[in-house]
Amino acid sequence: MGYIDRTLKIISRLHPEWIGKLIFSGKGEVESMRAVGLELNIHEKRVDNAFELLLKDGETKYLLLEFLFGERTFELHKYFIKTAMATDHYGKGKVATVVVQLTEGSGKPIKPVYEVELEGIRNLFEIRVVYLNEYIEKIESGELYEFAPLLPLLKGGADERLLREVKDLIKTEPDQKKLSELYSTALTVAGRYITKEFLWEFFKEELEMIQESPIVQEWINEGYRKGEDEGYRKGEDEGYLKAGREMLLDILEERFGLLKRSIIDEIRGIDSHEFLKALNRHALRVDNLDRFIEIVQQAND
Repeated sequence: MGYIDRTLKIISRLHPEWIGKLIFSGKGEVESMRAVGLELNIHEKRVDNAFELLLKDGETKYLLLEFLFGERTFELHKYFIKTAMATDHYGKGKVATVVVQLTEGSGKPIKPVYEVELEGIRNLFEIRVVYLNEYIEKIESGELYEFAPLLPLLKGGADERLLREVKDLIKTEPDQKKLSELYSTALTVAGRYITKEFLWEFFKEELEMIQESPIVQEWINEGYRKGEDEGYRKGEDEGYLKAGREMLLDILEERFGLLKRSIIDEIRGIDSHEFLKALNRHALRVDNLDRFIEIVQQAND
C-alpha cells in the first residue's frame, strides 16, 4: 500500500481544498488552506501533511492530516505526540489533528480515543477520524467526485464497469491540471486490482495528459522498488532490472502494439537502472515507436 499512501500525500499537498471539502463539509469558517512543512523533534519526524488555515475572522490555525489504511489503532498514541509537539511549536489552541482512514472493502472506523488509566486516573485524547468508506455514496453522487479514483480501494475491487463510473465522475473536473492528477490517481489505484496492460489500454486517450504526473511517476518507481527488494532478497540486482524491463515492454506494447523481437531483445539486454527509468518516461511521451528507437540508439552511440 506504500504507493497509495504516497499518492494520497501528493494529492493533499497539491490540492488541499479537496481535503478541506471532505473534512469541513462545506462549513464557511475557513477562508484558505495551504500546505506547510513541519518537522517535529521526535521519532515520527514528519506528519503526513500540515496545513495553515486562514479563518474568516483573520485568525490563523493549523491542521495536521494523517492517512490511515486499515484499523491500526496503535497509531493513536503517535497522533497524540505529534499534536502535542505541534501545539508547542505553534501555540496553545492553534493545532487540530484529523485522521483520514480508509479500509479495503468492508471495515470499520477506529475508535478515535487514546486512553490511559492508572489507579483511578484517566487521561483521554480524542481525535477526529474521517472514515472515507462512509462517503462512498457522496462520492458516487458527484458531491465528492475528487475522491472517485479511490472507489476501487473503498469497494475492495475493480472491474471495467466501476472504472467507467470513475472516469465519468472525474470528467466533471473543469481544471486540466487537476483532471490529469485525478486520472493519474485512478490509474495507480486501479493497478492494485487490474493488470497494467488493461489499464494502459483503458486510459489510452488520457495517456498524454497524465504522462508527466508525479503520481504516475511514483507508480512507475514503485515497480522499480519492488524489483529492487526482490533483488536484495535474492542477493542480486537482477530483480530490480527485470521489473524495469518488463514495465517498459508493457508500456510500449500497449501504446504501439506488438514489438519486433529485436526491440524486445535490446530492452531485455539493458543493465542500467537509470537508463531504464529514463526510457520508461520516454515511452510515455513519444508520439511513435520509431522516435523511441531513435532515442535508444542515440543513447547507445
